[in-house]
Amino acid sequence: MKYGRYFVLFFLSFTIYTQDPIQNIIEKNFVDIQYTTIRYSSIYPWISEYGNEYNQYGFLIHSEFVLTQCDELPNAVDIFVKTQKNHKLKALIYLMDIEINLCILKLEKKITENFIFWNELPLGEDPNIKQKVEIGFFNDFKNFEKKSFIVSEYIITSDFGFTKLPVFILNNQKAFKIFSPIFSDNKMIGFVSYFNDNKIFNIPISRIDFFMKGFLNQKYEGFVVQGIEFEELDYEEENPIIQYYRIDQNACLVKNVLPNTSYYSYIKKGDIVLSIENLKPLKKCMYYDPKLGIQKFELLFSRSITGSYRKNQEEIVVEILRDEQKFHLKIPLYSVIRNQNYFERIPWKSYGRQPYIVFFGVVFIELNRNFLWERFGKDWRSKAIELSYLYDTKKNYQTPEEKDRILIVSDVLPHPINTGYREIRFKPVKTVNQKTVQNLKELLFFIEQTKKQNQNFIEVEFSDGKKIFFDLTKEIEHNKILKQFNLMEWYYVID
Repeated sequence: MKYGRYFVLFFLSFTIYTQDPIQNIIEKNFVDIQYTTIRYSSIYPWISEYGNEYNQYGFLIHSEFVLTQCDELPNAVDIFVKTQKNHKLKALIYLMDIEINLCILKLEKKITENFIFWNELPLGEDPNIKQKVEIGFFNDFKNFEKKSFIVSEYIITSDFGFTKLPVFILNNQKAFKIFSPIFSDNKMIGFVSYFNDNKIFNIPISRIDFFMKGFLNQKYEGFVVQGIEFEELDYEEENPIIQYYRIDQNACLVKNVLPNTSYYSYIKKGDIVLSIENLKPLKKCMYYDPKLGIQKFELLFSRSITGSYRKNQEEIVVEILRDEQKFHLKIPLYSVIRNQNYFERIPWKSYGRQPYIVFFGVVFIELNRNFLWERFGKDWRSKAIELSYLYDTKKNYQTPEEKDRILIVSDVLPHPINTGYREIRFKPVKTVNQKTVQNLKELLFFIEQTKKQNQNFIEVEFSDGKKIFFDLTKEIEHNKILKQFNLMEWYYVID
């Protein structure tokens, strides 16, 4: 009997391990950024000390460039970037947009590790309200994890300036590392920005992508700045202005327009805005955005109803009512980066060493919020009533011609020659020799000129009418004070 040849095939059951796509992106592109800040005192600006240590994520976008959130990076002493393979490299800030709080770091040398280029990443769309999203991260044991959340709402914020843009909120009792990635359907849709009151505030991917496209094309021009404030005019509430102008719709009253912004030459305080790009406001000067829900009407100046961000030099049409006449204004938009003119008389955020003059132990500075917070703490509004009032009423310039700053005495270094001067601390300067002084640079020039003219006294009057006198014939006492308090220079003034 012949037996046929039988081939027995054994099918082995096996599982091919496939890495989670989110984990793959994090392992290839995400790096740790570690840095220590140097903090200059706002009360005694010549004094510096090491500040806090920071640790946050960064995103590798090139063999020598890393994307991250700025936060305190401008105050960093040394910035170190550590890759997933534990390569540690120094980095410097290459591009910084404080208005939207995004930075590009440049590494000291190119890395050879594999990573995914930005244009090849699976980018999704900004999430919708009530959409499920995931934050990817490595836990304390270096194991990869994902945690799911539901988008609760969108709000409009401005980090440090006048560019107000949307962020989406996730409710949680735990903070996540800054710049942790957020995904939906394995596509990247945002980054963690900060944590406050059991809420995670997150940057939508559209903002990041807009920033990145400008950087990669080597022509980043920034986001369009608003700098305009509205007051609601609701038709049904029988507002007297509505009745006077016989307006048959909800409208927005222009409360303020900052100089050096796109709108200053076109829109005036007291104008009534009827529409932006043919879109009329709802009650309370709001509008409905398909993605963000109900939002403030002024957001349309920087973001269109379709969700795209306004571009530098883009034109929009705004319908206004002025002196009982309607106007359709075609307004060209500009970003802060394009327009470097300064908006703030009292800066909200100051980086690095700030200007000062120490004269006969009296420390003159230009008022800023850093000083208010350092000297008076979180309750500075109730502890410094006069300075708080100035902050609320004089914070921003109102015309392009204004360049003045508010000079105050941050402290008096004790010495017999200035006995009794302690009461002038925290007082705004009104005049110097009965003349108004615009800023510290002008004060320095005035002091030097007075010396050259061989005058013996300088009179300084403060906001409450009190006066002090500097006797220039006793400059030797001035120099003793500098030596006593280890001051290498009696002034630091920025041109």
